[in-house]
Amino acid sequence: MFVVNVNLILILQLELNGDMNNVTFMVKKPDCIRMKTPSPNAVYLLACLQIMRSSPAHTCSKMSIFKGPFHQCAKLSKLEVIKTFGYKNKLKQPALHSNTQLKSEYGSLPGVYASKSIQQLITHCQSKGRNGLIEEYFELKSAEPAMDFRTSKLPENMSKNRYADVLCLDVSRVILKGESYESDYINANYVDGFDHKKAYISTQGPLEHTVKDQWRLIFQENVRVIVMTTKLAERGRIKCDAYWPLDPLETVDYGKIKVVNLGIANKGDYQITLLEATHKETKEVRHIKHLQYLSWPDQGVPADSSSFLEFLFEVRKAQLDFTADINLKLHSTKPPIIVHCSAGIGRTGTFIAIDIALHMYETTSKVNIERIVKNIRRQRAFSIQMPDQYLFCHLALIQYAIKMGKVESSPDFKKILLGHSKF
Repeated sequence: MFVVNVNLILILQLELNGDMNNVTFMVKKPDCIRMKTPSPNAVYLLACLQIMRSSPAHTCSKMSIFKGPFHQCAKLSKLEVIKTFGYKNKLKQPALHSNTQLKSEYGSLPGVYASKSIQQLITHCQSKGRNGLIEEYFELKSAEPAMDFRTSKLPENMSKNRYADVLCLDVSRVILKGESYESDYINANYVDGFDHKKAYISTQGPLEHTVKDQWRLIFQENVRVIVMTTKLAERGRIKCDAYWPLDPLETVDYGKIKVVNLGIANKGDYQITLLEATHKETKEVRHIKHLQYLSWPDQGVPADSSSFLEFLFEVRKAQLDFTADINLKLHSTKPPIIVHCSAGIGRTGTFIAIDIALHMYETTSKVNIERIVKNIRRQRAFSIQMPDQYLFCHLALIQYAIKMGKVESSPDFKKILLGHSKF
């Protein structure tokens, strides 16, 4: 909270449906007005407050800005709004985007949220430095829309959440279908990609008693590729219960689904397991690739982005191969990729953000990491959990551009971002 002891003209910038809108209030005299963002479409009050003294002879008034993880509002104390202009957009209830809207979500916006070329991104990072980018991350994190978790909070669903404070947004949650006696809840959200909706399902690491629901999800959504960015246990704690047969040729039944491990390919920092899943009732058979990244520390980032990028492109290849096999159009009706870690927000969100950023860069030669992170967080709450994960998004993208010969290597860049050694 901060207080400005002046009579003022207040200029706010709101971001609504991807457009910037100036809202100007001329204020005077006693009264109290409270402005609250009533829906996630009014994403947040941008950090752009320009304050001007209307007259030094006038008495002082107070303005307080309140921000929180589940709401934000501006409260003008002892002020009366006498004129407003420049605000035309009507606030609507949030909805998942149609395909035609998606690219504009990552398009050009003025100021800090403008799309950047790789060279502009490098300059931006060098100018801000590590501390400046961390500050940028916390500004994004503090400016959250209102969030609704009511289904996650139902008594019958709370035990299905691995962590009591990592809940599932209602607006984008995956609703399980099935018999009337079966629950429709799983802690999983759809997340849009760069150019098509529901490109990913961001979810937690299954619990022992939700493994059957995980396989209901996989079959329902026609999933062919699963990305896991955690180990089953880390630092002596279970991060994810085993939901697939761990040994080659092992078979395990998960409710109505029988799963066989057809083999494992070890790739050093990651491994790929080919699974065959058969629905016992319909006899439908699916082949699924399970790709597990093994070198990502909990609440941290990989020591280097090279092996991570190799892993990411293995994921893309697997999705492309399966898409071709089942004769689905790329970028339109292809099934989502399941991505999970333990909570399904930190490493999971970072993987998705980098994949979207690479798609954007490959398509437009520009990138908008801030906007990408914001969009992910409004579909899977609290994604990109740590500042270093936000910085790693920048590092991975820039290192990719360097390896592709698009820009020259900057020997100190990695140290600027993460404090690691040189490239």
